[in-house]
Amino acid sequence: EFFKDCGGITDIYWLTNKEDGRFKGCGFVTFESTEAAQKAVEKNGLELMGRPLKINFAKPRPGGDRQKGGRGGGSKGTKREPSQRPEGGTSTVFVGNLSFDIDDDKMRDFAKDCGEIYKIRWLTDRESGDFKGCGFIDFDCAESVDNFIKKNGEDLMGRTIRIDYATPRN
Repeated sequence: EFFKDCGGITDIYWLTNKEDGRFKGCGFVTFESTEAAQKAVEKNGLELMGRPLKINFAKPRPGGDRQKGGRGGGSKGTKREPSQRPEGGTSTVFVGNLSFDIDDDKMRDFAKDCGEIYKIRWLTDRESGDFKGCGFIDFDCAESVDNFIKKNGEDLMGRTIRIDYATPRN
């Protein structure tokens, strides 16, 4: 309603606390055009429900350059094919587009038919400590990873999970 005079909105993503799911008081709004987004930014400082709003352009994420509509609100996400299997395999996968309510137990349950998980590392913002919605999972062997990769694009907690082979750090 607040942005109705700016232009069409294609997505709204509200940030929530990973622990209790409560609204953090901020989010991201994706508009149909740059012009619509610019009109929204011009509303910076205006009040909504008695509170002044901070409105600015989101900073592009590293590795951005996503296809239009790729940011999506979860289930809208489209399946992205994993990269080529590394020669000799790998025991680590990248998982992305995760619910902010994910935890180790839910991920282990999702992967239970693939093999044994050795370790889960959730990525967090260095400054705020907030979960980034992605991480790395170390499995017991490359065969378990190959089984888990087949689950790429499946629904996990209402979101289209992205699974890819992790490339080793050099």
